[in-house]
Amino acid sequence: MDRAYEARERFYSARQPWAVMERWLRIFHGTTVAQVSSSIDRDAQVAIFNTPTWREYVGVTELGSVDTVLDGDVEDWQAALDGDVYGIGYATFPERVTGEEAIDIEDGRWNVQIEVWGFLGEEYAKDEAAGFNAGAPTLPEMLDFVA
Repeated sequence: MDRAYEARERFYSARQPWAVMERWLRIFHGTTVAQVSSSIDRDAQVAIFNTPTWREYVGVTELGSVDTVLDGDVEDWQAALDGDVYGIGYATFPERVTGEEAIDIEDGRWNVQIEVWGFLGEEYAKDEAAGFNAGAPTLPEMLDFVA
């Protein structure tokens, strides 16, 4: 039996072929891999490769940071595969006086304007919305309020 055939047989008969492939890529190519699977669709999966060429391109030189360099990409892909995608914008109701009543954006009186879709993850969307990075509403000048 030749070595290539034996290696192929071990790969396909292994209980964890993904682990075998990860090890092979790490040993022979200096590449690590992160696998991301959807919690919604079992067939939706992404493999993110961390190659030496890519690390050189982004300027990762420390060996300790090689394992964590994909963390942001893994989080983004996990959010995308799980449907954790948000749009940000604003809601305005010019006639409302602060403190009158509880806010119910779906009561039909609010003008909801979504500016941008495609923010992966709730925290990222909240940060961008809080900074009005996708635009801000144009509101009329404030009226004098006499108490």
